[in-house]
Amino acid sequence: MSLVLRKVKLNQWYPRINCPWLEENELHADPVVDLATRGNTLSVWVLDDRSNVERVMVALAASVDHVSAIDYVLFDSRLLDNLGIIAEEEAGATPDEEANRCWHRNLVKLSAQKLTSLATAILETGHWDRIPEKTVRERIIQGVDSGCLRLDKFKPIMRQKVELLLSRR
Repeated sequence: MSLVLRKVKLNQWYPRINCPWLEENELHADPVVDLATRGNTLSVWVLDDRSNVERVMVALAASVDHVSAIDYVLFDSRLLDNLGIIAEEEAGATPDEEANRCWHRNLVKLSAQKLTSLATAILETGHWDRIPEKTVRERIIQGVDSGCLRLDKFKPIMRQKVELLLSRR
């Protein structure tokens, strides 16, 4: 069984308590923002097990402008088959080239109905977690030191911040 990983914002998935107008089996609209598509395609990561979750999440955290805590959801890849969603291999765009090559996938040919069904299924079956900011910062430094994260692939603002952290050691 493979796992699918998607970076999310946990607070967008559980405000149901503030939505008393929702019917029992309805999904509120906010989680769909975390599943924003481009060209009817959604970027995800497919892993054989949980051993590479932190590496992928640190690669994603290194792809933005600021170090912060990072949330994610994991779900069984069989869910994609059940919903008729196609996953195609395509390299990701993080500073971790091995992660990009090995684990990145695009969910393609997505319709609004498939995306809504995916969001509902993720809400029902997903495993949610967060990596704290301090851990993200430490792992980015370790990733650069080990060569897993290429500093030249960071966004300029993040590169400056990481260079500053490296110089303070």
